[in-house]
Amino acid sequence: MRDHKGGGDQTLNTIRAGRHELNRLLDAMDTKGANNTVDREFVRWGYRQQSVMLELRHPGGSVVRLPVATRNLSNSGIGVLHSSFVHTGTMCVVGLEHQAMGQVEIIGKVMRCQHVGGTVHEIGIRFEQAIDTREYISLDLLSEAFSLERVAPEKLQGTLVYVDDSDLDLKLVEKLLEPTFMSVRCTKSPEEGIELAQRGCDLVLCDMHMGETTGVDLIEGLRGAGVRAPVLMVTADTSQNAKDVLRSGGADALVSKPLTSEKLLRAIAEFMIGGADAGPLMSTLSSSDPSSALVEAFVEGIPGQIEAIEKAIREEDAEGCRQICLNLAGSARPLGFEPIGEVASRIHEKLGQGAGLTIVRGELQELLKNCKRTRNGFTGVTEEATAEENSADEDGSPEGETAQGESPATPEGETPEGESPERPEGEAPEGEAGEPKADAA
Repeated sequence: MRDHKGGGDQTLNTIRAGRHELNRLLDAMDTKGANNTVDREFVRWGYRQQSVMLELRHPGGSVVRLPVATRNLSNSGIGVLHSSFVHTGTMCVVGLEHQAMGQVEIIGKVMRCQHVGGTVHEIGIRFEQAIDTREYISLDLLSEAFSLERVAPEKLQGTLVYVDDSDLDLKLVEKLLEPTFMSVRCTKSPEEGIELAQRGCDLVLCDMHMGETTGVDLIEGLRGAGVRAPVLMVTADTSQNAKDVLRSGGADALVSKPLTSEKLLRAIAEFMIGGADAGPLMSTLSSSDPSSALVEAFVEGIPGQIEAIEKAIREEDAEGCRQICLNLAGSARPLGFEPIGEVASRIHEKLGQGAGLTIVRGELQELLKNCKRTRNGFTGVTEEATAEENSADEDGSPEGETAQGESPATPEGETPEGESPERPEGEAPEGEAGEPKADAA
């Protein structure tokens, strides 16, 4: 397990454990649970903080604020240690340090309380809304630190361009992605790969070494051609030197060889459904819309907007943040980026009414996530596509046939995306503070 240790010995918690005592206790707990095989959606990362603030909201209306030690963190919950029993179902608020926004309060519910020994109890808290753990702890995607522990293939939809000079590897990736709803475009030519990506794609997967061309060369060509889709590099070289080269070259993630279905699906899902995001965010305009010519410039300006928002948050500049949100709200909506425009408008309105940045932190997080998902492309239907669809309807498509790029209906008895299936009695739900998952990287 990868641990993120923090806190000083001078800061106490309810179990009165200093840093060294806490680490010894957690090491023993991790060793005891090393063979745990609970099936869960999100990876639990070691998150050893000596003290975070936990606010318990009891049914009678009383509120108690406690400094508690932490054990692990996932997208959907956190495990903490406390000196007494807490009833399941108790609502709570956890204060966590966001890497860009500072202290953030996250609402959750106690799902489990288990006695560890002495007065120590382990409390499992499920967050009301999933978070992106990468915003709270440093997880390196070049070390395959992907947040999803398991991925249902049918949840993966979109377009992937795969560039590799090996026929065998091209066939392998196509085979591994057959159970998904991904449209896979394969080529042995880096030049053709750039052309395919320019036509529109959600991800680019490429081999690190392709004859005289390297994966870093391909990234340079893609960016020069205006392709902003994430690039996942496939390589057998996982040395620190190789990671440094990929990092400086702009690779978004590394997928190590030999490729397996689980590894490849988790890597792709990190960008399509991981981190509680819904994948790339593109304009809902059609490419024939007169305003579509402005979309590329809007997308190119997004990194600067993200930097400006984060700077305003660090400097506690509420007025500066309000102005940025006003500009985003005015430009995002007409260009088909409604998720950005809608939340920017809400933030602008609240700040204009005198609310402080603390009140809108949750919305600022949502705005930053949406901005980071932004890609140059269109999801709107063109007049030509509408005409073709009408023509196909007149020809008579078989009833029930799913068009390419559309999601199939959820079969009866299966769990729809975004809902948690019922778990067998006795199994800990995701987000509870059970035994930790070994480092998935």
